Amino acid sequence: MAVYSQVTLDSAAVLQQRYKQYNQLLVSLGLQHSKLAACVQPANKAVLACLQLGSRAAAGELRVPCVVRRRSAFWDALQQLQQQGIVTVLPDRQQQAAGAVQLAKLFPRFVDEQQQQQQQQQQHQLSSATGYSVVVEGGEGHGPRKEFFQLVGEGWSRADAAQPALFVHLRGPGTWWLNSTLSCSAQLQAAYWAVGWLLGQALVNRCTMGLQLAPLLFHRLLLQPHEAFQPSLAMLQQHDPEAAQGLQAVLQLPQQQYQQLLQVEGRPGSTSKQQYIGLALQQLLVEDVRWQLEALQQGFFTVLDRQVLLDCCFNGASMACALCGAAVDDSADFDVQKVFRVVVDDEDAASSSSSSQGGEDGTNQAAAGSGSGRPLSSEQLVLQCLWQVLAAWGPEQKRAFIKFVTGSSRLPPPGSEQLTVSFPFVAYSSHQQAQLLGTLPQSHTCANTLELPDYVEALTATQPLLMQEWQQATASWRSGGQAAGRHHQL
Repeated sequence: MAVYSQVTLDSAAVLQQRYKQYNQLLVSLGLQHSKLAACVQPANKAVLACLQLGSRAAAGELRVPCVVRRRSAFWDALQQLQQQGIVTVLPDRQQQAAGAVQLAKLFPRFVDEQQQQQQQQQQHQLSSATGYSVVVEGGEGHGPRKEFFQLVGEGWSRADAAQPALFVHLRGPGTWWLNSTLSCSAQLQAAYWAVGWLLGQALVNRCTMGLQLAPLLFHRLLLQPHEAFQPSLAMLQQHDPEAAQGLQAVLQLPQQQYQQLLQVEGRPGSTSKQQYIGLALQQLLVEDVRWQLEALQQGFFTVLDRQVLLDCCFNGASMACALCGAAVDDSADFDVQKVFRVVVDDEDAASSSSSSQGGEDGTNQAAAGSGSGRPLSSEQLVLQCLWQVLAAWGPEQKRAFIKFVTGSSRLPPPGSEQLTVSFPFVAYSSHQQAQLLGTLPQSHTCANTLELPDYVEALTATQPLLMQEWQQATASWRSGGQAAGRHHQL
């Protein structure tokens, strides 16, 4: 989606221009919006929805700053959203003017809690009464924004002494559903309103939440006001198999035991089993979460427009995928080079990396110089080692690497995001080369960029004998001899 490739704070004029460009593209290609939306993945449906929504944001996008602690990102953000007048203690039940949307770009910063603690200890020792200033980490942009939305989602599932969990885990599908055990209060209404508002802004900010919410939640949100929600046993089976199994067991009860059940629950003896199932479904999926869903819905449609989402061919499952990421097994292994479009920001290394996709065991066959007849550059050797190390890691370590580079451990749809590897460090003297050997890789999560020192060049300058052995082993491996074993030993 070239007309909407950057996540920036845009004015109304820019949003209108992008929408105009999109319509010109449709005309030039002879496409209809609905047909295009039906063909693309959920992440791209979200882009199309943003283009449509942007045309209705008369004031452009709001800039919403916030400073949060990682452990309590949602509750800190909620307090600041209330202070900024975005979320009120008692959410306004009046709907916005028809077609109006409130788009915002969030600019979060994180409290440096270690530095904050040290400052507080120092002031305590000095008996200072001036109060504590908040110490924040450096950096602002899309990297911290992605991490913020991940942390916010994780916070919805966490309960502590001060705040309850807003969502509970459904063991069968591994998703999260509204917490039906909570009692309605002004504070919790505001919290669920903010949940909806942040879910909507996740789409605008091109981020995903750190919690796999149940598709049924988004199915309910997408229902038109005139459409009645009709729960069924098949729907419950997909949503919460354990609860469905319990209801199905009622159908198998002997009549005497069934009458005893009705008596215990205070239901009329004339209630049929089918009626019982219908009442139970209504209670589980409607009545028990009514006020939570109403508050969340109000916040959600302050940001988004239901008809725009429907015109972009969203349903419950695709909406959950766009806002919460694809449902995946966190323990499943994956290949970094197949998940991301890897781009090497170096001419020599890129020339070998461009045809590297599909190498076995995570190795970069082109980077190994197979068939090229040319010696490997130092950057190519570093890249080769990177892919081999990643291939040897388990899923947990790989996800830690993904979080280091992108700001989120959640995997994007294969091929939907770019990961850039660059070699920006320069060393001229032997002393600088020695320092380079101790330099750790760095990342820029805003642009999914990994910066690597040229360790091979530094080794060549500081430890030539070791480097000579390495080059000999690499040359033997490339020639097709018994080099693979010697290479791995090195």
